[in-house]
This record gives sequence, C-alpha cells and structure tokens, in this order.
Amino acid sequence: MPALEGLNKGYKSKGVQVLGVILDVRNADRAKKILQQTGAGFTNLLDDGTFSKKVFAVPQTYFVNGKGAVVYAVLGSRTEPELKAIVDVLLESGNQADGFKP
Repeated sequence: MPALEGLNKGYKSKGVQVLGVILDVRNADRAKKILQQTGAGFTNLLDDGTFSKKVFAVPQTYFVNGKGAVVYAVLGSRTEPELKAIVDVLLESGNQADGFKP
C-alpha cells in the first residue's frame, strides 16, 4: 500500500486519484486498521459484492480514465516506480489503452 499512497500523493495535482476496494466486508474494521497502520490516506470503498465478482487475483490494480473506462489492469503487486511509469504513459497518451506497453 505504500506504493499506492506514493502514487496518490505524487499525482494528485495531475488529476489522478487512487481508490481502494475492501473486498472482505466482514472484516472491514480489520482492513481499515491495516490501512491506517500503513499510512494509506487514499479513499477505500466497501464492496457490495459486485466488484469482487470481477476480481480473480489479489492485489489487482485497475487504471480507469475520466470517462470510467478501464484502460489498463495489473495483476500482482508493483513498486511505486513501476506504477508511476504506467501512469506517466497513460497520461502522455491521453489515457488510451491502444498500443500501451509499460
């Protein structure tokens, strides 16, 4: 989560927003405590069961443009520099997924 928080802080001025989704709502209090302990200041949403149906690996990171379209997805964890490289390419390309290769 530190990589996501770094991304959140580093790109907020560029209009990038990091959102997390708590999938295990039965343990939401525990998840919120972990988020607090790791310094994750970005917004986290509680899944109503809709999102978890589409997740097949944890962690899974989606990059969504301003129109709500998923333009890229990553399975597994990534470092902050790796996430920043992906965001940089997406911002430079106008958030288009076509031909995107991080």
